[in-house]
Amino acid sequence: MWGEGDWSIKEVSQHNCQDCKHLSKFLLSSTDQKMVWPLAKQRRQHIHDVIDGLDIPVSHTTLREGSPQKLVLTKNGAALLEREKTYLVTATQGLAKLKSLF
Repeated sequence: MWGEGDWSIKEVSQHNCQDCKHLSKFLLSSTDQKMVWPLAKQRRQHIHDVIDGLDIPVSHTTLREGSPQKLVLTKNGAALLEREKTYLVTATQGLAKLKSLF
């Protein structure tokens, strides 16, 4: 569960490549908010695709300087909090519905 100061994102890639493992470590971190990651174009594109597929509140842009260029990942705290609030409302409503059945 997301709380104040907790930047963790529980959704992780189902891919087993080293890049996805590194991405998952960043996503699961409760303290890391931003990561600058030097990656070649094909690897950056893979991570862009994974993040888009997960539909998570992480911006991903390419810093086009140096070689390899850098992928900049930033967790969106406001969106994380909103997702958590939505989850809690949905869970509370579901629990209330279950209770009403018994």
